[in-house]
Amino acid sequence: MAESAAPHCGFEFAGARVAIHGYGAVGRHAARFLARRGATVVGAADSAGTLADASGIDLA
Repeated sequence: MAESAAPHCGFEFAGARVAIHGYGAVGRHAARFLARRGATVVGAADSAGTLADASGIDLA
């Protein structure tokens, strides 16, 4: 769905800096999806806490 909507919104995955709110079953996959398309994940949060790194978070 994101790939279909992005062009209509003028959003480019490549070079985007994103934060994921709700890094559970869905958020984890969303982060990987965005990273594979060139986005840099700079923040992630779930009920246990928040992680942020301006240079990007290693999703491995």
